[in-house]
This record gives sequence, structure tokens and C-alpha cells, in this order.
Amino acid sequence: MEEIFLCCEFSFERNEVSPVSECARTVCEKLRSMGYGVFFTSESSPDSGVDGYLRLVSSHLDAARVLILVSAAPDDCADGWIRFEWESFAHEIAGWGPKKLLLSYLAGPPDGYPVHLRKAKSFRWGTELDSLLSAVETFLSEQ
Repeated sequence: MEEIFLCCEFSFERNEVSPVSECARTVCEKLRSMGYGVFFTSESSPDSGVDGYLRLVSSHLDAARVLILVSAAPDDCADGWIRFEWESFAHEIAGWGPKKLLLSYLAGPPDGYPVHLRKAKSFRWGTELDSLLSAVETFLSEQ
């Protein structure tokens, strides 16, 4: 199963392409080109219903060692699936589970984001992509 869980705000109903999903797609492609397995939430859909999707997402969250949240604004990650994803991962980090890393790739400063995301190592869109990739590579190579 994939070692990286990549999430961003995405509307399955509208199947929309947005600057956030395009930015996340770029991160996903870079990570895959480096040889990492990435579960990218906008590539999956809740076709199997809410329960089936919950099981799918939960199993990938359990297996992932790194979660990267891509966001343009604090409201993007305030509710829905994206909140479930990053909160579940953050709670696991806070518990006694295996060592995991929560990172954020943001369009602006982390001010206004929930506390778990403000505490996470964050990187700026565009200017810090290489630093984000390096942080993932360093963390996974130490495990």
C-alpha cells in the first residue's frame, strides 16, 4: 500500500479541476517520479458509497507514513472528507502509533488553519516544492 497520502479539497459531485487540485496533481506526479507510492484522494471516488469510501480512505491512512495536505485557504480543510483525513492522521501521530509525518503545502501562511496544521511543517506553493519533496525523502529514508 502507498506510503504517502495526498489530500486536497475536491468536489466529487462536480468533478472539478481547480488550482488546488492542479497543485496537488503536480506534487503527486513529482512524488511518483521519485518512486514513491501515493494515494491521491482526488483519483478515487466514493462510488462504493460512504461506507466503502470510508474503509478505502481509512486503510490508506493507516498504511501511510506521510500525509501531505494541499490547501489554498483555511476554509478548504474545515469540513468534509479532507478534515476527516488530516484529523485522523494527526490523532494517530499524537497517539502511540508508528512514527508518521504530517506536512502541508499551502498557498499562503499557516495562520488561520487549525492548530494541528499550524504545528505541521508547512511549505509554500510554487516556491517550496523542492523543499517539500526533500522533507518527504529525508523522513522516509530515516525509517
